[in-house]
Amino acid sequence: MEASGYRALGMVAALVFAGACVPDGADAQARLQALRLAPLQIMCIRAPCPWGEMAIRPVDASDTPHPLYRGPLPRLQARPADAAVIRRAWQRRTCMIVRGSVEGASLRVSRILGRC
Repeated sequence: MEASGYRALGMVAALVFAGACVPDGADAQARLQALRLAPLQIMCIRAPCPWGEMAIRPVDASDTPHPLYRGPLPRLQARPADAAVIRRAWQRRTCMIVRGSVEGASLRVSRILGRC
């Protein structure tokens, strides 16, 4: 094969590889949603009761009894300043709305939208 043929083949391979990487970023952006980080408001009859335990749920599904996540602050992926604000709100058990996604035991935040 000529040198120009190898160059063309290399360019095609680079374009295919680059195209394969693009959907992952697009999928990650599509998973972002408005999330409410707030204490659970569950009334219990018997212990143990998760009253006041922090949870993460979609803003548009705040009345569902099943949050996306509940427990200690998950591993946080956010800008340092946003991460500090989120950690403080989580420790103080205050309500906050963020744009992000829950992926396993991780919370990925693109930005803080405000307080509840």
